[in-house]
Amino acid sequence: MDQDQRKNAILAKMETHLSLEPIDLGRDLASFEVEGFKLRVSSWQANNCRKVWCARHTMTEAGVDALNAFVYPATQYDAPIFLILFVITRRKVMCHFNINTPLEDDDYKAKWVDPLTEILKTYPTFEAKGQYPEWLLPYRHSCSVRGMHDLEQLDDLTNCMLDYLDVYLPKLTASEPISDPNTLIRIKAFHERFCNDIRTKDPGLGIMANFMSKDLLNRFFHEVFT
Repeated sequence: MDQDQRKNAILAKMETHLSLEPIDLGRDLASFEVEGFKLRVSSWQANNCRKVWCARHTMTEAGVDALNAFVYPATQYDAPIFLILFVITRRKVMCHFNINTPLEDDDYKAKWVDPLTEILKTYPTFEAKGQYPEWLLPYRHSCSVRGMHDLEQLDDLTNCMLDYLDVYLPKLTASEPISDPNTLIRIKAFHERFCNDIRTKDPGLGIMANFMSKDLLNRFFHEVFT
């Protein structure tokens, strides 16, 4: 499965459960290309979601082929943010998929984290190089997968991620709006913190800064990616 097929598999899962309505990003954000770098982005609104987006980018000289996708639930729901990243190089795959949870109590983890941890246990251990950076540690769970993997693990990594979506998406669409004011405050604060971390600490900032203006980079990270 190549990256386009992987992207199509992810979107097929989403379309099964979410009523995706395209967001018009305009030509400057939907597509960006300079010598050696190409970026294509799609974004949608969906039931129970503030935003869903998917991006493909390639860097010719480095031999990088990347796929990124996020599901941002609306903040009146307690569903986690779902993150997907597959960066394929000539020899390795840097992979990261995770649910980023606004609440941390035991019942909440039993609903959202534990089922994915059980899925992870059904796969061979994903041996990886590289540690979680400090800024991501607050979002790490027993079901989190992140690191530099051998290409031989790519199929299992892909299938595990898709299995996660099979559990996550039905729970997301079945979520009921939260009415408790204190819980809503906690959820909103989490989303704001997570988005700020992406906007200020994501390593993609440094990579994309090599190819586009500071203003355009800021627009991508504020208007599209978060």
